[in-house]
Amino acid sequence: MIDEKTIKDVIEVCSLGIWKDTEVLSYCEKRGIDSTTIREWRLGAFPEDPNQLYSLYLKIKSAAAQSVLRLADGYFESPFFKNRLTIPVNDCFGTCIAMMGRTTLPGDEYKQHDFPKYYNTHYPKTRMLFGLDRAIPAAIRTREIYIVEGNLDVITAHQYGLKNVVATSSSSISSHQLSLAARYAEKIILALDADEAGQAGIARAMDKHASAAKQLGIELVPYKFRSGKDLDEALRGGGLVW
Repeated sequence: MIDEKTIKDVIEVCSLGIWKDTEVLSYCEKRGIDSTTIREWRLGAFPEDPNQLYSLYLKIKSAAAQSVLRLADGYFESPFFKNRLTIPVNDCFGTCIAMMGRTTLPGDEYKQHDFPKYYNTHYPKTRMLFGLDRAIPAAIRTREIYIVEGNLDVITAHQYGLKNVVATSSSSISSHQLSLAARYAEKIILALDADEAGQAGIARAMDKHASAAKQLGIELVPYKFRSGKDLDEALRGGGLVW
């Protein structure tokens, strides 16, 4: 398992490298992600050649360069990390514990190569909600949390001013994720994707967590988008989401 210190080093380098990666910047532009959001969320670009991580790191730091040298022939040598927008994953205290990479290749291309859409370093995904560290103030103020699937949905929502949005990073909601949300909100809106998997995930959650929600004193509310297949598309489409 890669250590958190090394992951932080990689994120730092990738967050600098993104400004030289025209492909990843073009992908961000297509997704409507502006430069301010890129900086605020420390989004980055994983280089085509992992050795570039080491050479770039030496330019910005001299200390701890040895940890980054590991990346040239270890965990991050995997082709799954190429052509990816990198996204830091924080716990609820804002501590970075993992890194996720989202492919910038179009669907037909990455499927042909048998690449997953998302690829991340190991972390307890079912025990976390992406973006919770940033959503807590708005959730406490409104007493509401919107749970979506994708990390980029959260990032887009925050850019549009919707701060009480978090993601499961899957089409399922675990009991631990529900209890995390319940710490800060009384009303939890399940806004998973509008596709079959997302809608099935909402139905499962409403059934599976009904008893727990009652015990926790929270209200579970299923949400259906008026337009788009997810929150990101709905917001970028200019439609009124809620």
